[in-house]
Amino acid sequence: MMSNRISAKIHVPLLCGLFLLHGCGGGGGSSDPKPQGSSAAGSSLAITSSSSGVTTSVLTLNGQVEADSLADATLVLNAGTQSFNAALTNGKNYQVKLDVEQKNKSIPIVVTVKGGLIKPRVEFVSLLPSAEHLASLAGSDNAVDQNEFSGLSITALTTAEYAEIKNNNWPLTSDAERKQALANLHPVRAVEQAAMLTQLLPDVGGTLPGGKQTTLDYLLDANLAEAHLETLRITNESELNKNINDLQASILNVSAKNVAGNFALEGRLSHYLLTLNADGTGNIKTNSINTDILSGGDTPKVNTNITWIRDQAKVTISFIDSVIYQTNGFDDENGVKQNCDSSLTSKVELCDVTFNSMQLDLVSESDIRHIASLKLMVNAIKQSDSSSLYQGALLPQVVRLINLDATANVVVSDLVGEEWIGRDYSFTLSADGKAVQKYLFDNTTQTVDWILTGNRLEVGDMHIWIGARNEGGFTTFFSGNNSVYRDALFKRATVSMTESDWVGRWSFYPADVSNNPYDVNADKTWRDGLEAKSQGSWVRVDEHRQAAIANASWRMERDVVAIHNGKYYLSICQGADFTPFIPQNCYLSIQSKSADFSSAAFWNSWSNPVFQENASGAVWMTGFGRVIESSTNSSSYFGNQFYKVSSNRLYLPRLNSFIEITKASKDEIELCEYFYGGSCNPLKKRKYTAGVEVKLTVGSGGVVKQLLDLYEPLNDFVTHERMVDKVMMAPKNRAFALRIEPNMGRSISSVTGCNGILWEGRYAIPALTEACEVVVKF
Repeated sequence: MMSNRISAKIHVPLLCGLFLLHGCGGGGGSSDPKPQGSSAAGSSLAITSSSSGVTTSVLTLNGQVEADSLADATLVLNAGTQSFNAALTNGKNYQVKLDVEQKNKSIPIVVTVKGGLIKPRVEFVSLLPSAEHLASLAGSDNAVDQNEFSGLSITALTTAEYAEIKNNNWPLTSDAERKQALANLHPVRAVEQAAMLTQLLPDVGGTLPGGKQTTLDYLLDANLAEAHLETLRITNESELNKNINDLQASILNVSAKNVAGNFALEGRLSHYLLTLNADGTGNIKTNSINTDILSGGDTPKVNTNITWIRDQAKVTISFIDSVIYQTNGFDDENGVKQNCDSSLTSKVELCDVTFNSMQLDLVSESDIRHIASLKLMVNAIKQSDSSSLYQGALLPQVVRLINLDATANVVVSDLVGEEWIGRDYSFTLSADGKAVQKYLFDNTTQTVDWILTGNRLEVGDMHIWIGARNEGGFTTFFSGNNSVYRDALFKRATVSMTESDWVGRWSFYPADVSNNPYDVNADKTWRDGLEAKSQGSWVRVDEHRQAAIANASWRMERDVVAIHNGKYYLSICQGADFTPFIPQNCYLSIQSKSADFSSAAFWNSWSNPVFQENASGAVWMTGFGRVIESSTNSSSYFGNQFYKVSSNRLYLPRLNSFIEITKASKDEIELCEYFYGGSCNPLKKRKYTAGVEVKLTVGSGGVVKQLLDLYEPLNDFVTHERMVDKVMMAPKNRAFALRIEPNMGRSISSVTGCNGILWEGRYAIPALTEACEVVVKF
C-alpha cells in the first residue's frame, strides 16, 4: 500500500508565478542504492519506419468536436513538421489518417479546428500525445478512438488548456513535456475560461471581445481573457457557475478505467491530498476542507482515513472519522446562504457542520488529470439551540485531480549534492541518506534522514510528492508539521548579481491579476507599485541576496536561487520591519525584470501613487478602493469604485468600462479607457506623470491622516481618510489637507513644513511645485 502522506495547498503568492514553469524531460536510470521511481516501459510503435526514416503504415484517429455544428469547418493536425487535413462529418466527427515520419513520431500532436464561413470566429485546439504514444494504444486495426483515448475530443476546455500552455511558453517537444505542461496548469482557470468561452460561442459569427479574430486568439491574449473572467466573477458569479455547469454537461467524457492512486485534488481555493487504494480504502488530507464556501469560525486541518466506491462517473468517498467544523454560515447546494447567527442576539453564533462524505462527479479526463464536480455532504446543527439547520450537499465546486503517480520520474542522482529550496525549508541531500534541513524563518538547521520511493521524497517527518519537472526544479505537494500545501523545489544554481543587476522594474511571471510591480532604483530607493520612492530602500547582501524595505515599514529578504531564460527564481521571506526581524511568511516566486522600467502593470491596494495628465494637469490616482480623478483645473475630485481584474486592467462597474495601462516608464504611465467588450482607441490614450513626494516626520503621541473630499455618484460628497506616517504622494499645483490627531491625554505641540497652516487639527497645505517635509510633534 502506498503512503497517504501527500499534500495540496496553494499559497497566494505562489499563484503569482510558482507553477508556471518550463517543463523538461524525465529522469533516466540510476544505480543509486536508494529506492527510486522507474519509468514505465514504452510500448512498441504501431507505425513502423522504413530505412529512409519514413513510416510505412498509417495510424487512424477517430474523434469529435464538442461544439455546435461546424459543417464547413476545417481540421488540421500538426505532428512536428507534418500537417494532415480532414473534414468534419455531421459537423462534429473527424477521422484523420496519419503517415508520420520517423523524425516526428515522438512529438506531441496539435489538432486545430477552425470554423468556415458560417462560424469564422470558432477555433478550437487539442494537445494530443505523440503518434508514437497513440500508436501504443491502437488495436490490431491500427486505429485509436475515444474509448481508447478520451482526449480525442476537441473542446472549449482543451482549447483553454492549450492557450494557457502557450501563454507560459512551456516547451512541447516530447510526451514528457506535454504531461508536465498539463500538470503545471492552474487548477481550474482553464475550466472557468472555457465556461466563459461557451457563453461567447452563440455570437462568434459576429465579433469577439477586444476585436479578436478567433476564440483561440482571444484566449491567447492572457490579460484580456483574465480581465473578462474576473469581471464576470465580480458582476455575475452565478452566471459563471451556470456556465461551468453547462460546460461540464457538454464535455462529459469519462472512461471506465481505474481511478485508484494518489491525487492532488484542487479547486479555486480548496486543496486536498487524496489517496484512493485499489481495495476501496484511502486517506484524505487538507489544511481546510472547504475554503470556498465556509465563512468565519474554525477550520481545523484534516487527516482522516476513508472508504470509497465508484459507480460509473460518480466516486463516493466516506470519512471513517467525521470532520466537524464551526462556521457562522455557508452556501447550500443551490447557492442559498445558510446563516447560523441569530439576528435576535448580539452574540455571534455558530453551527457545528459535520462532514461525513464527499462525492466526485467525473466530467472529463486525460492521461494526466480528471475534471470533476465536488459535492461535500454535511449536517449543520445550530449551537444556540441544537436545532438542525441543514442536511445535504454544499454548493458544488469544480475541481481537478492530478494523478501524482503519473507526473515526473525522478531518481536519486537528480537530487543528491544539490540544495533544494521550498517554501519554508531548504534541503541539501547527501548520497549517504542524510540531509541538512534548514528552516528559512530563522536559518536553523538539523540533520535528518531521507529516502526516495517512486516520486515521493521523505525528509525527516516531511513527505514531498515530486510533480512536474521544470527548468527551475520541480513542482511538489508537501505534507508535514500539520501543514498541507502545493509548493515547489527550486534547485540552487550559481548566481552572481552586482548592484546594477538588481536595478529595474520587477514583476511576477507570468503577469496575472495578482502581479504587483516594484522598482529597484539605482539610488537605493525602492518603489512599490509606483508609489513614493522614499517609502522604500534596499541593500545588496551578497551575490544572490537583497534586503529591502517597502511601504515604509515592510521588510523583505529576497534570495535569487536561480536564473533561467531571463526568469528569476526567488525565495522571499517578509514581515514587519522590527529588530530582530522575524518573517511572517516565506514563499517562492518566479519573476521577470525590465532594466528600463518599461513593464506596464497596475499596483495593488497598499500602494497609493498619484499622477497628473501631461496635457491638462488633471489628477488621476487610486485609493480608498476607487479611481480618483479631477477635471482639468478643478480642485474637486470624483471617484468610481474599481476592481483590478488583470495585471494591466481595472474594471469600473458603474461605468462598465476598463482602464488599461498601455505603456509605462520610470515616472510615467499611459492609460486608455473603453467600454467592457471593446478595445482601446489609440486616440484616447493619455499620458500621466507622477506627482511630488511629501515626507512626514511624526513624533510619538498621535497620528496623521490624509484627507480627501470626494464626490461619489451614489453617495454625494464623502470625506475619506487614511493613515500616513513617513511619506505620501500629492499632485502638483493642488492644495490638500492632513488631519493631526493626538492620542488620548496628548495634544499637538507643533506642525511645520510645506507652508501649511494648522487650524483646529487640520493642516492645510497650499499647492505644491516640489517635494517638501511636514514635521509633527505632540
